[in-house]
Amino acid sequence: MTLLQPRNGSTYTKSEAITIARQHKHGKGRRQIIQAMIQKEFIPVNQRSLDRLIKKVEDGEIMLDDEWHVGVGRPSITYPSHMKPKPIDCNLTFDDLDTGDNRIVVEIENKKKRQKVDDEEVVMDGEVDDDNSVEGDAKQPYRYATSEKTPPLVPKKKKWDVNPKVVAFEIPPPRDGSKLYKKTEFVEVIKTFVPSNQHHIAMRAMMHRGYVGSTPKRSLKALWEKAEKGEPIYDTEWTSGRRGRPPIVSPDEINDIVERIKQEDLRIHDVNDVNQLLVQVLLKRGVVDETKLTMSDKTVADYFTVLKSKLSPMYWKKLDDDDDDGE
Repeated sequence: MTLLQPRNGSTYTKSEAITIARQHKHGKGRRQIIQAMIQKEFIPVNQRSLDRLIKKVEDGEIMLDDEWHVGVGRPSITYPSHMKPKPIDCNLTFDDLDTGDNRIVVEIENKKKRQKVDDEEVVMDGEVDDDNSVEGDAKQPYRYATSEKTPPLVPKKKKWDVNPKVVAFEIPPPRDGSKLYKKTEFVEVIKTFVPSNQHHIAMRAMMHRGYVGSTPKRSLKALWEKAEKGEPIYDTEWTSGRRGRPPIVSPDEINDIVERIKQEDLRIHDVNDVNQLLVQVLLKRGVVDETKLTMSDKTVADYFTVLKSKLSPMYWKKLDDDDDDGE
């Protein structure tokens, strides 16, 4: 492997390093010549840094032939106009640098690959008996001793310890003997605590005791911020916080349904009526896909709760009342 003595006697400029490295195309030859530069301490950077610099130059990017930067990241340097270094000379060739008496021959040591022996251990020290040898035969200088496989290390699952303050924090249980808070009840309970630290501990305590289902803290915080802004809170079911599909109907469309019920003086009997109202909104929007027009019972029940909170009791009529009117 042939290198050239640096012009300054110690370190290549960037133009020199790139020119000498580009004697070889991408591959083993270029890697070896860069390793030779590093071995002779002609460049103060590693192979990856020089490879990146060469790639930028080959891509047509103008790079300054300034001092090498050693370390993590490149500082932003602004040079005065009279001190600005020249760009890297892409037209410089190996022959331009070669004066005939500045050549250096470097031998690259090829690292031999270690031979991998699976499940075997070579015993070299001392003489050992061969179990299969015939009595009187010479003792073997070495033998292969099969060793048992070491079982892979299974990382232990990290056990999350609940903060003792969360466990001991006092919060009222859900009303009516229920296992879960309603969302409006959650807001009422949170209001009794001082914001910031107490809110954080209170929410963690609710999650620890299962009062809010599997709802994550970020969802609880968003619900509280919504209540603080004065937005209405509906007692829909708690969700797990996983990202699902967007709402089937928008808040504006919900308001349109409410206005229609009031103008046409409609009466809602049960969730089936709510389902029909939602389907009519989707059809009006141009949705014709049957899968999108079919909604789960939980979805319809949530919209049932929303509409019930926006309408007075006079718009909710039981089926028994209809039977009485018909008689």
